[in-house]
Amino acid sequence: MKELFNVKKLDYYVSKSVFSKRQTPQRTVRNYEIELYATSGNVSVINGKEYRQKKGNILIAKPGDTRYSIDPFECHCVHFLCDDTEIRERLEGLPKVFEASDTDGIMQIFENMLAARANADPSAKFAVQGGLLQLLGCLLTETGERYSGKYARYLSAVSDACAFMRENCDRHITLDDIAAAANLSPCFFHGVFKSVKSVTPAEYLLNIRISSAKRLLASSSLSLSEIALRCGFGSQGYFNYVFKKHTSTTPKKYRDKKRIII
Repeated sequence: MKELFNVKKLDYYVSKSVFSKRQTPQRTVRNYEIELYATSGNVSVINGKEYRQKKGNILIAKPGDTRYSIDPFECHCVHFLCDDTEIRERLEGLPKVFEASDTDGIMQIFENMLAARANADPSAKFAVQGGLLQLLGCLLTETGERYSGKYARYLSAVSDACAFMRENCDRHITLDDIAAAANLSPCFFHGVFKSVKSVTPAEYLLNIRISSAKRLLASSSLSLSEIALRCGFGSQGYFNYVFKKHTSTTPKKYRDKKRIII
């Protein structure tokens, strides 16, 4: 079976572990590079244009682009080549940087590919190929099927609220706090958010916390109590209860099954 993608790199990347200087060297991109940012504040410079990154942003660099980064960052990343003409045409039409609406779903695809690559089974390479197809499908949907309902004028406010939740999921935050980040009244904001995202702000925040917990369980040696605090659950007991309710397994069993090498 011919592989669609020649995967050159698949990783959870921590820039400061590779570069000690504030700015990375400028380089010319040789492969398609897709990155999902896990941190905020750094600047990506692509073909001379600056993009200030937020947690949840997607970056797509293409062969021939020049790029470098300013300030430390962390991201899931995959670099690959593809000989399929239709796929390359679709990739060329994607923007350089945009904010994903389904950050948790995209992060899960990356985690599944990492877990597959860590598997010694030869068939794992097909799981990585399938994951890349799934990832590209998500990116095409993200950029091609935007919300256009009656609250379209508030998309920027919803985006600000999502960024606030991602950046503050480790602490106790209320609907009032989230609505303030969107500069809307809590009651009105709740209706807008539910219409745009099809979930309530509380459900969206919980999904962020569970996804963050899954990543830490799979890729770190932190204790369950430390993960509970870092993901905003307050206590290990509450973390265990919520995690099992939403995943049908305990944090410990999830860690034992899904631990990955990064």
